[in-house]
Amino acid sequence: MELEGRVWKFEDHVDTDLIIPARFLNVSDEKVMAENCFVDFRPDFARDAKPGDIIVAGANFGCGSSREHAPLAIKSTGVGVIIAKSFARIFYRNAFNIGLPILEAEEAADALSENDAVSASAKKKLVAFSAELGEIRKHILVTKVGDVRGEQQMREKVAELYGSVASYRGKPTQSQIDRLIDLKAETVDMEKKVDAILDKYLEQLNRQVEKAGLEQIKITSYEDWDAETSEE
Repeated sequence: MELEGRVWKFEDHVDTDLIIPARFLNVSDEKVMAENCFVDFRPDFARDAKPGDIIVAGANFGCGSSREHAPLAIKSTGVGVIIAKSFARIFYRNAFNIGLPILEAEEAADALSENDAVSASAKKKLVAFSAELGEIRKHILVTKVGDVRGEQQMREKVAELYGSVASYRGKPTQSQIDRLIDLKAETVDMEKKVDAILDKYLEQLNRQVEKAGLEQIKITSYEDWDAETSEE
């Protein structure tokens, strides 16, 4: 079997200042960010990491600052995917917003060790799975109109429609009905896209995970995930 992608193993609570030191906050050059990713914390990573390598970490990866420089620095190195027991909430959102593949998988994080090699096929499936889910999430979350994020736009549409209907004592107007239909269609479309991605990848991935003796990947709602991470 062809093997590729070295594992770089990190412990719990790796914060953004360890990922990219604060002195590089004003740097936007990808090459410079890549050369200085983990430069103080893991100089060997900054020196030896290759495109396609994999970061495996413990809990709360990416805690600390809310700036996007940390995920941008990692993405600039060409890392294929980050697998962690859990991610800091803001880092999680920022990674999705910039298209950095991440996967929360506690048993996989425990099972993989420093310098392990991950098979090309397994890595590609993980990266593709994470990337396609990320595209769906970006459709909902990332900036679509000016500085207004898609998630905020959806909430504002619902709030506007609710306010319009609540303040109107007569029969709903055709405009109100049309807006409700549009919102329902947009939600159903997103659900279908997510279901299609799960059908495409999840069974194959779980077969590989099961062979490795690991707990299978489970699906949880954003509300449940948000509630769990809020309690940490």
